[in-house]
Amino acid sequence: MLKFPEAEGSGIVSTSRFVHGQVFPDAFELPAQGGYTSLKAGATFKTLTRIPTMTGETTDLTRYPARRGWENLVMIVGDPRVPFAWSAVTFPKQRYVWFALKDPRVLRNTVFWLSNAGRHYPPWSGRHHGVMGLEEVTANFHYGLAESARKNPLSTKGFPHLRPAFAQSHARC
Repeated sequence: MLKFPEAEGSGIVSTSRFVHGQVFPDAFELPAQGGYTSLKAGATFKTLTRIPTMTGETTDLTRYPARRGWENLVMIVGDPRVPFAWSAVTFPKQRYVWFALKDPRVLRNTVFWLSNAGRHYPPWSGRHHGVMGLEEVTANFHYGLAESARKNPLSTKGFPHLRPAFAQSHARC
């Protein structure tokens, strides 16, 4: 979890090459419960600079914080042909960088949780803003081991999330 400075776009997000990007396919937040999301559920993308929104427009995820009042979840699948993959956020005015290096054959995906005051229910109550969670995973979004080990929408698209031997030994979890 990274807390960004208050100024919109104060952090610059970048990643190594990826082969698939997708917005969380289900309802990530429900307005009836006080949660709001702005990205089009299930939308796929090839670049972080053009993510489909619910209004039919696109938005840029490489500059954050942005879109105050929304909670969103997206995931990218790293290119397994590269020797290593990375995610980074630079903060030019603060003069520092956060980064993660990984083997894309082991940790295949990066999940982005964009939390910017879109949850108006406890314990967040609209106060959790300008925060981004970046998690390097081998999983189907934020679902657990069982969901990721069994057949799921991403694995049926050709993006397996667990190495075959590991998935077979843990399929009954």
